[in-house]
Amino acid sequence: MLAEYTLGNTDALTTLVHTHKVQLRRFPNAVLGTLGKLSQEVVAAVVAYDPLAGKVYDASHALRQKAIGWSQIGEEAYSLARSLTFSS
Repeated sequence: MLAEYTLGNTDALTTLVHTHKVQLRRFPNAVLGTLGKLSQEVVAAVVAYDPLAGKVYDASHALRQKAIGWSQIGEEAYSLARSLTFSS
């Protein structure tokens, strides 16, 4: 299933860039930081209103904290290695 998802995203990205001439850009860190801060404010408001939302948030936040280390080793490092050019 992950391979199908990756293939679909690859095809869609190719269409966006080559057919529709979309220029990809990364959001600046300042924008990402502001979005993160605003999302924390929204989550805090929802959690204050709904205790079940707080339990869900706590569980997902704990999983995120655990997964960050794995992502850096298993996914980020793998992705960087895949971008290397191998030649003889």
